[in-house]
Amino acid sequence: MVDNEYGTRNNVVEVKESDFNFLNALEQDIANSKHKSDSTGASSDNEGRTPPGDYGCFIPETPKDVYAQRDPPVLLLKPSNVPAPGIGSITQPPQLPTQLLQGILNKDVGVHCDPNLLPPPNHCMVNHLYALSIKDGVIVLSVITRYRQKFVSTLFYKPIPN
Repeated sequence: MVDNEYGTRNNVVEVKESDFNFLNALEQDIANSKHKSDSTGASSDNEGRTPPGDYGCFIPETPKDVYAQRDPPVLLLKPSNVPAPGIGSITQPPQLPTQLLQGILNKDVGVHCDPNLLPPPNHCMVNHLYALSIKDGVIVLSVITRYRQKFVSTLFYKPIPN
């Protein structure tokens, strides 16, 4: 009794001093809970049954057979009748973002200019990764991140056991 109100607690295992074995108490609690569920009647009988109806198994040979039988989804089409990305066949890759269309590494610098000179970079981050072959039992890995005029160089040295 709590706060002058009666109540019950389900699934509480009570172990008496006379039991001295918790396994016996668990078996007794399981038997008591089964006895209570049997007394409820037909509601417990319907829990383990499957819904009425015929069941079968059909596995198509290829996924193409399944989609050939279906109509194209009308709701997924845009008003301009252009399929959304991922729907239908895509013949060309997607376009690059505008900041990547004019890369500085593949730009033609002209015949009269030194080919080692590159135009100033766009305002995007450029990452460089450099790995040096193992010399004297040490491998070197370098990462350079550049944004506008600022850059950060990080070198990692790791000894390699022989």
